[in-house]
Amino acid sequence: MNDPVPQRSAAAAAPRGPLVLALHAAAVFCLGTAHALVYILPFLARERFGATNWQTTVLTASVPVTQFAAIFWNRLYDRLATGRYLCVIALAACLPIALIGTATNIWIVMGLFFLAALGGAAGVSAMAPLSADLLRTCYDAARHGRVFGVICAAQFLATTIAGQLIGMASDRSPDAFRVYFPAVAGVMGCGLLCVRAISHKPFWRARGRAPATPGGPWHAPLRDMARVLKEDRRFAGYEAAFMSYGIGWMICTALIPAIATDRLKLNYTQFAQATIVAYQITNVVLLAPMGWVADRVGPMRLAAGSFAWLTLYPLALIFVPSAGWLGLFAILYAVGMVGVQLTWTLGPVRLAGDSSKAPQYLAIHSTLVGVRGIVAQGLGMILYALTGSFAWPLVLAAAGFGWASRRMRLLVKEGPDEAHVPRVLLDRTGDVMDM
Repeated sequence: MNDPVPQRSAAAAAPRGPLVLALHAAAVFCLGTAHALVYILPFLARERFGATNWQTTVLTASVPVTQFAAIFWNRLYDRLATGRYLCVIALAACLPIALIGTATNIWIVMGLFFLAALGGAAGVSAMAPLSADLLRTCYDAARHGRVFGVICAAQFLATTIAGQLIGMASDRSPDAFRVYFPAVAGVMGCGLLCVRAISHKPFWRARGRAPATPGGPWHAPLRDMARVLKEDRRFAGYEAAFMSYGIGWMICTALIPAIATDRLKLNYTQFAQATIVAYQITNVVLLAPMGWVADRVGPMRLAAGSFAWLTLYPLALIFVPSAGWLGLFAILYAVGMVGVQLTWTLGPVRLAGDSSKAPQYLAIHSTLVGVRGIVAQGLGMILYALTGSFAWPLVLAAAGFGWASRRMRLLVKEGPDEAHVPRVLLDRTGDVMDM
């Protein structure tokens, strides 16, 4: 027998209006400034603190590895009011980012950044269930791709601006990080206040939520995750494809700082322009139209095409000769990553079906990123250290992208992207209703 479908109140069904989208975009813009730190910090660590290859790997691995905790964050999210959850994020993410500005050695930097990543400073981990809830609660399902494209464009615009300013400031003063890390933490706090403003709206308070699981052992969220993956085979297949893509992505991400310093000898501004600005601007330009494409073709088709395109990027990096070419390849990379950025969130949210399940599905997706991070993040750097060549790990990265595209194409052939919810239909807001 099917579980009873919760009835939505009049407040939950009321139109949202443009103010909600404006607040959401402002929040993501403010929080997006921290993404520039994810790119610049490994380079800063090598130049300012003398980080070794494995220490650089720890920094590049922190964001994906800490996503393993997303499923546990989702359990806390189910139990707390939104305001209290935002306070937890402020303490767990904003505070460590601010304190990096006081760091005196690489060990402090690594420890604080790991804590910040765990707290959702890069928009994942603790932020995953909240992001899914915002998307499913605030917007019609038929517009998710277009709306999310606009939201992501705001994030990438912020990252572009912050990355350029941080790069120029760092070239002027090696201690500039003591100012811009606390400044970014303050801007992140403003973003959390924007989300808080959304949480005061009547429709947010009246939204359907999954019932909190009482008590249970510490590993209960992992048990529930395994159950969902076992019962929803399409979602499991989607995750398998993203696991393969993630291996390619992690290898490239780990090697970029080493390529920039060891081979190309770039300064801060050159590195920021080649890897942050060029990449982010391409995303800003393409995200909104690609969101429209996602609504038309579905997350799975878009992901399959994006993964296929990305196979070109690691192969290009094998031969990159200068900062200019690195920037050009970053644009090529961004063209493929636009679709990934959208489908990373849209796929799990669409496959969840019931809007109350969306936070759990995106938390599971984020957690599995942590699993692959634990397993695969150091692989590229290990191969580079053993062989002294970037070619071998980058060829492996291209193979990961290629297999991911093939796996996603098989899912496309199986049927539509929507979740298979017995005896119910999805209404225009993504909630379920009786047939």
